Amino acid sequence: MRSSVMFVLCGLVIATNGCGSSSGGGGTGGTNGSGGAAAGSSGNAGATGSGGTLGTGGSGGLAACGDSTGTGHSCSSITAGATGPCVTPTVSGGSAPTPMGGSVAAGTYNLTASTFYGTLPDSGGQSGDFQTDREAFIVKNPTATSFTLDQVRVSGSMTETDEGTVAISGTTVTYTPTCPPPGDGGNQGGSASFTATSAAFTLIQTESGGGTLVKIYTKS
Repeated sequence: MRSSVMFVLCGLVIATNGCGSSSGGGGTGGTNGSGGAAAGSSGNAGATGSGGTLGTGGSGGLAACGDSTGTGHSCSSITAGATGPCVTPTVSGGSAPTPMGGSVAAGTYNLTASTFYGTLPDSGGQSGDFQTDREAFIVKNPTATSFTLDQVRVSGSMTETDEGTVAISGTTVTYTPTCPPPGDGGNQGGSASFTATSAAFTLIQTESGGGTLVKIYTKS
């Protein structure tokens, strides 16, 4: 299973100050009586106007993550974005975790860690597996043997999306892409090991150049 695609906007803050208004002027004076009587009494002052309400500022956008450019493959039925943390892969000299399988729950999972166990290939890996990015899994219709998966990956100015079905057998998941279809330059599918809990999905993938890439997706 190709994990890289299993996958700045700056918010404008506007504070609007309302403008108060002074509504009243002085009252009307009385008229003089005939034959030089005393002057009329002064009128009452008008009421003071109330101030406007302070506006609420907008929310900020996500910072840039990664440095990919160009146009990635996409599936028009996917409208979700990757809004989790920006993750840079790390390298470990230890042993990769043992896959445990488990029950996969529906929901959105954001990539929170990416660790390569072994000697990193000179090429930095294939399929963008070793790039800094944001990734999201959207798991739908899970059963004991399968689920539907939407995948979103954002790196630099490039966003890639794809959708497909995942078959579960023991501790192995096999991804078959349906949108965009295989052969269109998108995800070609494949198999990997996994561990699933109620809070996270861990993908354990053997790389073609040697070593094991482990990606942890945390349920939001």
